[in-house]
Formats: sequence, C-alpha cells, structure tokens
Amino acid sequence: MTKSDPTMPLTTRFRPYLVRTVWSVVLLSILAYVGVGFWFVVNESRFIYHPSRTLLPPQTFTPLKYERVDLLTPDHVKLAGWVMRSHLGDSTGTWVLYFHGNTGNIADCADRYQELQLLGVNVFAGDYRGYGESEGRPDEAGLYVDAACMFDYLTSVLRVPPHKIVLYGYSLGSGVAIELARRCDASALIVEGAFTSVPDRGQELYGLLPVRLLARNRFDSIGKIGSLRLPKLIIHAVDDTIVPFAHGKALFQRAAEPKDLLVLQGGHVDGIFVDSDTYLAGVMQFLAAQRLIPMGRLPALQLPR
Repeated sequence: MTKSDPTMPLTTRFRPYLVRTVWSVVLLSILAYVGVGFWFVVNESRFIYHPSRTLLPPQTFTPLKYERVDLLTPDHVKLAGWVMRSHLGDSTGTWVLYFHGNTGNIADCADRYQELQLLGVNVFAGDYRGYGESEGRPDEAGLYVDAACMFDYLTSVLRVPPHKIVLYGYSLGSGVAIELARRCDASALIVEGAFTSVPDRGQELYGLLPVRLLARNRFDSIGKIGSLRLPKLIIHAVDDTIVPFAHGKALFQRAAEPKDLLVLQGGHVDGIFVDSDTYLAGVMQFLAAQRLIPMGRLPALQLPR
C-alpha cells in the first residue's frame, strides 16, 4: 500500500477523499429524490382524494329537503345520491347534476344546492365511490363511471330529457363534469373553481418533483374543454388560493364558443357566498340564455349569511 507524500499540498493529498465524498452525496441525493418520487406515486391518491364516510347533518340555514336514492354502476359499485326538488315547485323542469369537490362528501355542499334551488332548478347530487355512503375506492376512471351512472339515473329513472340537464362541477368535480360533457348530450356545463389539470396544479404545489410525468390521475380539463360545443359558464373567485384564478382564466381562453366567464370576489370555498348576488345573477342569466329558466328578477328569498 502506498502512502501519500507528506510533502504534497493538502488539496492534492485529500482530493481523492473529496471526490469520493462529493460522489457519495450526489448518489445519496439521487436515491433520495427517486425515493420521494416513488413515495409520491404510491401515495398519489391520498393527495387528491379526501373522502369522509361520516355524513354530518347538512349545515344550512333552512331545512334541506331531499330524497336519498341508491344507484348501481356498470362495474357493480353501489352509490348514494340525493334528489332535491326546487323551492319553486319544479316550475322549469330543469335539473342541475352537481359534482362536488375532493373533500368530505355529499352533505358538505348542502348550502350550495340551496343556492341553485333559489333559481328554480332541481338538483341531483351523488357521492363518488369511496365517499359518504358510496362503496368502493376513488380513482379517475371510477369517478367518470360514477358520473355517467348519475346522468343515466336522471334520464332513465327520473325521465329527465338530456336537454333539461345542466352539468355542474365544483373543484375536483369540474374535471368530472368536463369529461361527462364529452360523453353525453347535456344542455350546458358550469364549472366553479376549476383546475386545468391535476398535473398542472400538482406541479405548482410540488415544484421540485416531476409531477407532470408521475401523476396517474390526470383530469386533463385543459385538453378537453376546447372540443366541447355546449354552452359553458366558468366561475372563479379572484382570491382563490386552492385553485388559483389563472386556472379558470386558462380554461376560459381554451374553451370554444359559446362560453361565459363569471368572476367572483372571495376564495375557493366561500366565493359564491361572499359574492352571492353576483353569483346568482350570473348563473340565472346563463341559464336563462339557454332557455332553461325564465329570465326575471332574483328571488326575494335569500339565505341569511
């Protein structure tokens, strides 16, 4: 074994050790990065879906009247849904098929259903697989199956004509509604707090990871909305920090005509309540333009805030 010459400069004598140390750090960093990426892939669904099995009593200011129904998907998953008639006695025959966000379950959007009922429409909402009383586990393909099953329930069981059905997607539900709009003959599409895609939003949140390459759940709304020819209303709050306003703006720019953009004050969760008058007037005008409800004054009945 040869020994280093003590007369050699320190930088020269310790260079092999320094090189080995640097390469060890690089290798460990690469392994750690790959490990984090693998962990992300394995746990991806936990980042996206946050279901609750507990149905809390609907948090509303006035009693919410609904009929609970069961649905069975083509892949034999049992889903739970709510049928909610208009406060105005089903005067228009128009139905809003509502798709909720990624957190909680069907009961958490009760106040949102009531906002829509004020316009004289009926509302049907269902829990995705894995949420509330619905069976199964959520994933992108499964949610698309669930949405189609809910639409089929409206048309086949409740005998609602497709031209009387409006698809409404909130947050994660926007990706579900946009995909369903490609597969059915609904009259119109409304999305609120919508993202361009899961990889886009994930990349913003986890910038050091190649989320666009790793994500299996895509919900590629930005790639789909341009092909939709039905009337579209895109609703977004300017102070939304969960899904930034830029996502809604990008979707609107990519969408084909006919389309409308409704800008609200407030955030992702409270925008339609903070700016309730703007919201109700905008949705009413959009639905009236499609002859789904009569154009008129906003209802005198307002939910207290």
